[in-house]
Amino acid sequence: MRSFITKSNLETIECGIHLASEFNSGDVVCFHGGLGAGKTQMIKGIVEGMECADLATSPTFNIIQEYLTGRLPIYNFDFYRLESTTELVGLGFDDYLFGDGICLMEWAEKVESFVPAVHWSINIEIIDNDSRKITIFSPGEKE
Repeated sequence: MRSFITKSNLETIECGIHLASEFNSGDVVCFHGGLGAGKTQMIKGIVEGMECADLATSPTFNIIQEYLTGRLPIYNFDFYRLESTTELVGLGFDDYLFGDGICLMEWAEKVESFVPAVHWSINIEIIDNDSRKITIFSPGEKE
């Protein structure tokens, strides 16, 4: 487990850039944190750190955003608006989850029963308007 304090959106993005080098094909990364915590900022950094030509945006209205031009394919899921896990079947969720890219899951607690036992977990807590506490659990570490 590692914890960091970031004091701006830019620092949160930079944290994601550095973390991206640790991800491998098939990794699942679960993000936890309230609205406005900085999940999307962290993901912007990960996408940049994976050398993707595209700029990351929140997939809130699409559930999934794909970034395919980097070191590995990235599948960014935002489950905030997910009404039922039966929607996952229509998305082909298993194909993404067990594919050769990495899956980044915002609001992962909504699909907890589908998340593999071994996964990354990133908790982001709001400290104040600008500062965040980011706690990263590598695969196999207890939360």
